[in-house]
Amino acid sequence: NHSCSPNATLYYHGNRQILRAMRDIQKGEEICITYTDVMNSRSHRKKILLKKYKFDCHCERC
Repeated sequence: NHSCSPNATLYYHGNRQILRAMRDIQKGEEICITYTDVMNSRSHRKKILLKKYKFDCHCERC
């Protein structure tokens, strides 16, 4: 799922998709990646998420 403060990152290595934790993730905690550039302003991130992914982000950074 998405968060503007993700606990994991998704990247490609050849034809493999790799999910890597960015910090310790507690048992039962949702694994979240970001769908946009976290360096963008809050208003820009929210605009992109609404336009491209059709949802309004309410994560801890938004």
